[in-house]
Amino acid sequence: MKYLVAIFALFLSLSASADVLVHVGSKHSSGKYNENNYGVGLVHQQNDSLSYAAGVYKNSLNDTSAYALVQYLPLQYKAFEAGFFGGVVSGYPKSPFAAGGLVRVHQGVVYHQFQLIPKVKGVTPATVGYSLGFKF
Repeated sequence: MKYLVAIFALFLSLSASADVLVHVGSKHSSGKYNENNYGVGLVHQQNDSLSYAAGVYKNSLNDTSAYALVQYLPLQYKAFEAGFFGGVVSGYPKSPFAAGGLVRVHQGVVYHQFQLIPKVKGVTPATVGYSLGFKF
């Protein structure tokens, strides 16, 4: 899977329209988990509502995770976008799949991204992740 993510990241890096996503942290609904989820990713905007993302970060279990995701944001109003994401992620037990809600708030060439991740039984509680995006 690491090779899949590396190839996907290389593809994104060759794209003229890739955004840089800086992963900052998260807040968990319960328990003691790592909430300093530093990392970096690239986002390729396919069209107004569809994008592809790949990157790495320090996950809630203090392991390194690599991911490749599809992001779909059909709800758009002024500076706000909302939708969901899905894809594959490494570094967690039980399943390599990830999915959840996604909200972005744009401020010029910068955007705030919130990942709304449901509880994964036996792994992590419901979580809100935060990343800062830079459009190029």
